Amino acid sequence: MDMQTMRTGTAGMILTGFLLAAGNGRAAEEVFRLTGGAEALAAATPGVELVPVAGAAAGIPPARGAFRVAAPEGALDLTGALTVDCVLRLPALPTAKSPILSKWHCVPGGRSFELGVMPDGCPYFSVSASGNYDAEAREVFGRHALEPGQRYRMTAVFEPGQALTLFVNGVRSARESSRVPRRIAVTRTPVLVRLRPPGELYLPVAIEELVLAAESHDESRVRAAAKASSLDTPPPRAFAAFPDDLADEAAFPPPAVRTITRGPAHHWFAYYDKFQFDESGRFVLGMAVDFEHRSPTADDVVRIGMVDLEDGDRWIDLGTSSAWCWQQGCMLQWRPGHPGEVLWNDREGDRYVCRIRDLRSGRERVLPRAVHHVSPDGRWALCTDMSRVGDMRPGYGYNGIPDPCAAERAPAASGLWRLDLDTGEAVMLISIAAVAAIPYEGGDPTRDKHYFNHIQWRPDGQRFLFLNRRDGGRGTRMFTAAFDGGDLRLVMHGASHYVWRDNEAILIWTGDGYRLYRDDGSQQAALLWKASNGHQTYLPGNEWIVTDTYPQGKAREQALYLVHVPTMRFLLLGRFPCPPEYRGEWRCDTHPRISRDGRLVCFDSPHTGSGRQMHLMDIAPVLDAAGTGAP
Repeated sequence: MDMQTMRTGTAGMILTGFLLAAGNGRAAEEVFRLTGGAEALAAATPGVELVPVAGAAAGIPPARGAFRVAAPEGALDLTGALTVDCVLRLPALPTAKSPILSKWHCVPGGRSFELGVMPDGCPYFSVSASGNYDAEAREVFGRHALEPGQRYRMTAVFEPGQALTLFVNGVRSARESSRVPRRIAVTRTPVLVRLRPPGELYLPVAIEELVLAAESHDESRVRAAAKASSLDTPPPRAFAAFPDDLADEAAFPPPAVRTITRGPAHHWFAYYDKFQFDESGRFVLGMAVDFEHRSPTADDVVRIGMVDLEDGDRWIDLGTSSAWCWQQGCMLQWRPGHPGEVLWNDREGDRYVCRIRDLRSGRERVLPRAVHHVSPDGRWALCTDMSRVGDMRPGYGYNGIPDPCAAERAPAASGLWRLDLDTGEAVMLISIAAVAAIPYEGGDPTRDKHYFNHIQWRPDGQRFLFLNRRDGGRGTRMFTAAFDGGDLRLVMHGASHYVWRDNEAILIWTGDGYRLYRDDGSQQAALLWKASNGHQTYLPGNEWIVTDTYPQGKAREQALYLVHVPTMRFLLLGRFPCPPEYRGEWRCDTHPRISRDGRLVCFDSPHTGSGRQMHLMDIAPVLDAAGTGAP
């Protein structure tokens, strides 16, 4: 049966035929077209009609209308390549993330795809392969802002397993090629125009044309369509985005990389928020183990050591630990304000402890709790319950001592402690029970199981931040508290990686980019740049930030880059492929760490083929060449 025959058949055959053509590799055609004015739209696809959504039921003025697309069953179950193309005008910016076209609903089994607009005017495009907003779902956010009253041509393209791309007026606004779904979920959720089912969010957008095509339009085709409609003027940029705004690599070539550890042992340091370099910059701490690609057991011991950068990168053994994990190690770090002192966590009998060793005298002390983060003056440490973290999120806690409160949803006996590193005295500051009792949405307070993880002192040591998570990482709240655990402030929901900029603000990755939050309880933030998730650190003076990405694309490259804060431009430090076996709990994040003067960067990576090892870059030439006038 040819396409002309399908056009003369029934409506069901028409749409099904289009989908089959796309699946068989033939030239795909539109599966849905919507034309008309801003308030009176008409379906131009045979066999398909628009059914107005009742204004009263959805809380929408009927005259401004939202529509459900009525089509033969299965006709709009697009599972492969997809292009959504529309011409629109926003009368005003939305007050919440709102859809233009939605087959997407935030309940299990009800999600597929959605194109919409953020409150800042930037478009977004979502695709799910499983029907849930999980690891198989992906979302991309455009970096061009739509201005109220202006006409735009917006195009979203899904290339299965390859990329999600957004265009505005024919200009590429965003592209995501990491962990892109290989298909779109088939759900019973209807296709809705201007609305997310079942009427949660409504966007009063004036749509002149809306097309769904079961194919991936390439960039040249998108540009041609924009030009043909006289909508090819680039819109204003709302923010910088990595890697789209990389500076010229010819002007600022990435620095050389020096591998400072070697096999057969595997070496790494883990997390990014601790002092790995001593004050002189000569000695670099690290850990060594003789296996990879599995979780550590209670019997696995990691070696503690340091590399002498001025003696042929010689490894010097310092001790061992039976309390460690792949992502945060044993909290190994130099003690600030106490030259020559190193501390790390260990296990003694039925308790986790902290060892502090003076490398000059050889004296070692054992403190009664495992530490998490040390205050800037080196006097105090914040501690959390590593048994509970190990129970709630494997890969971040320790194995060897079961959580005595494992059966409790929010135990009063577990929480955060402040440890005096001079005397060993520990004081509980905040219990899990107290924080879990603070109301929240998006979960079930009577059933959710809570824990604390990720703690960091403010630069002056007078406040600290921590994450309250529930059920293995689903649902996160960031709080800050005073030195004594009082004056609790909610910073935001959904935090990932973080760093204090100064005593007033925290830079947090929040789902689509890096935002600067004030520590004042307002929960207000300013977007600095959009990028995939990374581990960020300010260099001394706060003019520069170093961060990274998770594995990207087919080559699974992890990028390290510098951000010049005054100009929001990016300087690439390197891309390092990560083999596919480094996934999940025993993945190898690069976690860039800086020397005290901010001139050296150390990172973990298996890109040399000898397992995870530590690598060093001298970024001083890049910083000196870029200066304060980075391009």
